[in-house]
Amino acid sequence: MSRTTTQPHPLAPHADRIDPLEVYTVRRVAALLGMAPTSVSGLVTHGFLPGSRLRPHARGGRQHVWTGKQLLRIAKRPVRVEYDHAKFAPATLYRVGCRCPACVGSAQR
Repeated sequence: MSRTTTQPHPLAPHADRIDPLEVYTVRRVAALLGMAPTSVSGLVTHGFLPGSRLRPHARGGRQHVWTGKQLLRIAKRPVRVEYDHAKFAPATLYRVGCRCPACVGSAQR
């Protein structure tokens, strides 16, 4: 059994601090969200921060960049989260945010 819920995007609470005229790198988005850059890279990999452009990094390689305008648009989109009860235990799903009766019941034990 799967249950899908809609949640605000992780950028939504920080939208008032995003300047639409600025360019944001993974490090700047991480600082904005109070997260590690590797966690923001995970958001990119899993599609939570779409539309980035890859630009050469000063020390070699490439880095993802977004305009502030793009980030503001992304922040307005709700995120759909699917809790797969056939795959994970109720206690695990409760810890990541599922509040169905089975998961809430496991947390009360």
